[in-house]
Amino acid sequence: MIFKIFGYEEDFIFNDDKSAIIYIENAKQYSRIAMLLQSQDRTNEVLFLERSKRILLKDILLVTDLFNFQINDRKILNKLYQFLETEIKSDLAEYCNIQKCFNEINNLLLTHYIDCNIEIEYNEEVDLKEYLKGVKLQIVQGDSTDIFQKILSIIEVVNELSLYKFIVFIGVLSYFDNSQIDELTKQISYYNLPILFIERYGSSKTTFSNIYRIDMDFICL
Repeated sequence: MIFKIFGYEEDFIFNDDKSAIIYIENAKQYSRIAMLLQSQDRTNEVLFLERSKRILLKDILLVTDLFNFQINDRKILNKLYQFLETEIKSDLAEYCNIQKCFNEINNLLLTHYIDCNIEIEYNEEVDLKEYLKGVKLQIVQGDSTDIFQKILSIIEVVNELSLYKFIVFIGVLSYFDNSQIDELTKQISYYNLPILFIERYGSSKTTFSNIYRIDMDFICL
């Protein structure tokens, strides 16, 4: 995985540890990069590449406000429904069994209208995504006041459900002490999910093996 920023000769490379951190000293440059990340589909100034192929914004989870981040955001739920629909349809026998159950439910409901003169029809094939929305299927959230558990939960959910190819956290590590950051990098190493942290300030006293610094002169160190 490679992260490119226009104007910088050096690429930001992720090795097998799957996590990296970029410290940016210049406040304006930090804000510029954060803004570019939120509009990267409309610009070539920042690029994420996987095997020389560009990763689009829809495949990247960008977290800029950890406290107010909602794991049951509409975009995440839509990806969850798509994931579950694909998993269910991959087992043809199970999918047919689900369709049969829904048809039985429909027949039961329609018997109440047998003496009614109103003509009624329904789709025999169930739209699984619409059904999941209808039953309000959501991800169970833990203690939202525990910010450390919250970031761990976000990473776990995205990884387990393959919701995104990549996560970018901006300005979140300042909420944690060194022991928590060490634990965070340890947990990340268990997952097959590239993660990038972009921070305004920081020291190199972390267990990240991929640490980059952009100084006040925009030089990568």
